Parts: sequence; C-alpha cells; structure tokens
Amino acid sequence: MKGNKKIRKIMTFVLVFTLLCGMIPVNSVVANAATSTVSLSSLGRKGTVSIGSKTKSGTWWQMKLNGKKAFCINLGHTCHSGNTYSAEETHHFDQNTGAEKNGYYAKIVRWYVVDRNRSGKAFVMGQALIWSIAEGRNSEAQLKDVIKQVKGNINISPTKSVNDLYKDIFEPSGAWTADVTIWQKTGNSKRYQRLLTVDADDVPEVASINASDYYRQRITVTKKDEDGKNLAGIQFTLDADNLDDLYLFP
Repeated sequence: MKGNKKIRKIMTFVLVFTLLCGMIPVNSVVANAATSTVSLSSLGRKGTVSIGSKTKSGTWWQMKLNGKKAFCINLGHTCHSGNTYSAEETHHFDQNTGAEKNGYYAKIVRWYVVDRNRSGKAFVMGQALIWSIAEGRNSEAQLKDVIKQVKGNINISPTKSVNDLYKDIFEPSGAWTADVTIWQKTGNSKRYQRLLTVDADDVPEVASINASDYYRQRITVTKKDEDGKNLAGIQFTLDADNLDDLYLFP
C-alpha cells in the first residue's frame, strides 16, 4: 500500500510538471500588439453626405496613425487627437476578393493610391465609400448614390460621369493587393472609430519611346491638376540626354 501511494505521488508530480511545462511556451509567444497615437488634420468643409439614416457634414478630418493616413470605418463614432490605438487585425486585401467587404475596401484603396495618387479629393471620396460599405450599403445603386453626392460636393473629375467613376473604382482591370491594418482605440473603445491604414506602393505611370530611327517630333507639355484643369505659375524641369540633336530646347 505504501508503495502504491508513493507511486501515485510521483505520477501526480510528473503530471503537474508536464502541464506546467506545456503552458510556458504558450505564454512566451504572445506578443504585445503595436500601438500608436493618432493625429488629426482638417480637410475643410466638404459638404453633407447621407448614408442610410446617418450623415456626415461640417468639417472633414483626416487621421494619421503610425506614420500613415488612416480611413475611418465607423460613421458617427468619434476620434480625438492623442488617442492611443492598438493594431487589432491585419489583412491582405485583394481587389478580386469579390463581394466581401475586404474586396470592396481593396478596390477603393487601389483607386485612391494608384489612380489618384493619394490626393485629398480622392481621400474624401474613398472615406465616404468605406463608410457606406461598413454600413452594409454596397449595392451598385447605393455606391453610385454616394459617388454622386461627394462628386457634387468637391467637384472631383468634372469631366467624368457617376457611372464612369463607379467603373474606375469598382471595376478595375488587372490585379492588385495590399496589406492593411485595422486599429482599435485602447482602453474604453466604445463609440470610438476603428481606423484602417494601408501598406501599398504607388504604381507610377511611365511613358517611354524606344526607336532606332532618327526622327524629329514636336512635344507639347501642358501642366494640369488632378482634375485636368490647366495650372499656371508652377515650375517644372525637362531633361534631354543630347542637346545637340534637339532642334529647339528652351
């Protein structure tokens, strides 16, 4: 009997030790999520946009988090400069995901980054569309309604129709992916914005001419802004590799 009790004690000790050893690695691999302090900058008054029963009016704000511009996800929730945010989720966005939220978000971010070179007007349009999708309003008619409202407020792409803009944003060709982070306010996060930042490289458009024949061509350069309007008084530089072969180079 004494021998059996001694064996049971030894087995109990071994079992407890094994459980403790199994717990240690689990705790050791848990890493603290990245945190960052948010800052805000005013984009000015950009009119009113209605998304279902919710509206955005007055001054529009752009958040910056972890060195990146951030889109808000929760329409109607607040965000204050100095709030601390924690990285809650990371995703690999694919514009060809389909009708899922991340697929819609990816198309908007691609248009903002690639087509519009992260312009202020494109941010406002993208922000409104992200709010609409987050609210579950992602049908073609609903998204076109948002585009129509924002387009009228900020005069973006005046030569394009609402249908054209919708196709540019939500029916792109080719493939494009980006890594994104969803951020949540630390502490009491109720009624506070969740934020979205994106890691994506711009895709520059490069025009080139390759030819072995000698020819003479007149090239006219017109300076325009992102909406196609001519700019005046903006200096720029033209470089030529061989001035001797140029007929006229001011």
